Amino acid sequence: MPNRIFRGQIGVTVPKTLNLPVVGAYLPGIFVVSDGTQLTAANGAEGRVLVLGNKDFHEQSVNDAYVAGDTGIGYRPRDEDEYLVRFAAGSYTTGQALSIGATGLAKAAAVSDVVVAYFDQPDATLSANDFADVVIAKGYKLPAA
Repeated sequence: MPNRIFRGQIGVTVPKTLNLPVVGAYLPGIFVVSDGTQLTAANGAEGRVLVLGNKDFHEQSVNDAYVAGDTGIGYRPRDEDEYLVRFAAGSYTTGQALSIGATGLAKAAAVSDVVVAYFDQPDATLSANDFADVVIAKGYKLPAA
């Protein structure tokens, strides 16, 4: 079982973080947004999107949920950063474009969705809240076919 959310290489500068209270009992690995005072589960890619990390220095595993009001760690993702994130249930293919669905879970990008990342592991069928590796995209809307 992986033990960290940021998956960058050793020697790569760790992204900046935003440390604010979480609104709900959130699991690390979801996408969140901030209003400047708190972190809320993202529902789409509006505003600055962050990846909720775990407080590994406080021995919080990637499967330990935050309690509402706890200070959460939101990574500020950069193009090409690698993360372990949680997914909506579905089948995913290597390199597939991803967007953000309800409750901050990654999902397959649909037409006109903002693409935030790409699926970065072998094809897989995932259950809700399963983890998988992603690479952050430059962010664009998926065009009509």
